[in-house]
Amino acid sequence: LWLMIPLFWNSKAGKIAGLLLISFTLFLYAGLTGFSPSVQRASVFAFFIALARLFKRQYDPINLTGLAAVIILIVDPKSLYAIGFQMSFIAVLTIFTMNPVIKQLFSPKIRYRWDMRIVQLTLLSLCIQMALYPILIDLFNEFSVVGPLLNTIAAPITQIMFIWGFLSVIVGSFHAGFGALVNWPANHL
Repeated sequence: LWLMIPLFWNSKAGKIAGLLLISFTLFLYAGLTGFSPSVQRASVFAFFIALARLFKRQYDPINLTGLAAVIILIVDPKSLYAIGFQMSFIAVLTIFTMNPVIKQLFSPKIRYRWDMRIVQLTLLSLCIQMALYPILIDLFNEFSVVGPLLNTIAAPITQIMFIWGFLSVIVGSFHAGFGALVNWPANHL
């Protein structure tokens, strides 16, 4: 749907139809996942980004994250005490604030090389772990030292497997056996 947003830009009716389509899809996805705090945050955030893109407006991801928190807390104030809410918002705010800082550590000549991207991703993962440290220690009495490195490895694999699994669902809707066969790597990873 994200790639389809430009198709809706040409008319007011198209913008409204695009926003309704994206809103419906986000609500459906959030419902399928049980409205977990991280999915609520991501869905509200994605709605406002889609709104901004449809109406060609600038947006600030940190402000949108805060707006998502306010909306979620208006609907359910008890969400503030949910560990998933706290960890999700801390992690995302850490990404939005630290990613530009980490990129500036590297000169423009090497910043976009594949090996420097891995280093940047590992540093960002380390920043996220440090931001989550108080919650992890308080609630789980543990902190993973190898977590940032494992996250660097797992993040791209998870994204690939998500897309692979989604395509498998589409293939499976036409032929269940072939869909299961196509999904075999995602099931095992």
